[in-house]
Amino acid sequence: MDWNGPIKPVTEIKPKSLDAAIDLRDEDNPCSVCVCGADLWIVYAKFDEGGMSAYFLDIQCANCGSMATAPTPKEDVAT
Repeated sequence: MDWNGPIKPVTEIKPKSLDAAIDLRDEDNPCSVCVCGADLWIVYAKFDEGGMSAYFLDIQCANCGSMATAPTPKEDVAT
């Protein structure tokens, strides 16, 4: 799927059917690319002062509708 084309309303890019959707949610194996090959995700996020301040880890592929776990920044853990 080509995401570099003209900007479209989200209603035109979200999955039309969930028949091919798979539940890929796994905290130990987050996804940035779906098994269908798409790398555009539907994300619920909160914005404060112009930037994203929080987001849910459950994400949905904009192409096939599969659910996955969002990747998160690596945390510095003191040892």
